[in-house]
Amino acid sequence: MINSDVDYQHKINFYDSMMCDTTKWLNITKVANILNYMSPDTKKVITGRMLFQILRDNNILYRDSQRCHVPYQEYKDKLWFRIVPVDDVDKHGNVYYMPVVSPEGVLGIKALLDSLGFVPVESLYTQS
Repeated sequence: MINSDVDYQHKINFYDSMMCDTTKWLNITKVANILNYMSPDTKKVITGRMLFQILRDNNILYRDSQRCHVPYQEYKDKLWFRIVPVDDVDKHGNVYYMPVVSPEGVLGIKALLDSLGFVPVESLYTQS
């Protein structure tokens, strides 16, 4: 019973942090922090860097020639991501960009993590 209460609380926290503002676009690190998932095997919390790797491994993002993360067209069409320029410009004048994630994209990433066996941090600590 405790597990379901924790899962329910996780969903409430997720809703409160994400769904109250449907115009909010978040960077990958913020998405990782909001979802707060971890691997049950390694007990490592999913960081922004790890989430980028998971999204690349599952053909949602790829790295272009400038090593910027770009979503595949399917996920742009689903409105999971959009690309925004990063404030920094290198010494050659190149502008870099990064993906930001919509609320729909966060839900899709959450579903992906669930399907891959990742779990919310709270539920891992309450399992008996």
